Amino acid sequence: ECIYRHKPDTFEEANHAIAEFIHFYNYERIQIKTGEAPLVRHLSS
Repeated sequence: ECIYRHKPDTFEEANHAIAEFIHFYNYERIQIKTGEAPLVRHLSS
C-alpha cells in the first residue's frame, strides 16, 4: 500500500519503506480480534 502512495527513487528507499511496513505489521499493528499486536500475542502463548 505505502509503495503506491509514494514512488521511491532508489532501491534502498523502497527496501527501507518495505522494512518499516513489515516492522509495523508485526510489532505495532493492533488486531481487532485480539486487541494485541501479532508478536505480543505470539510471545504470550
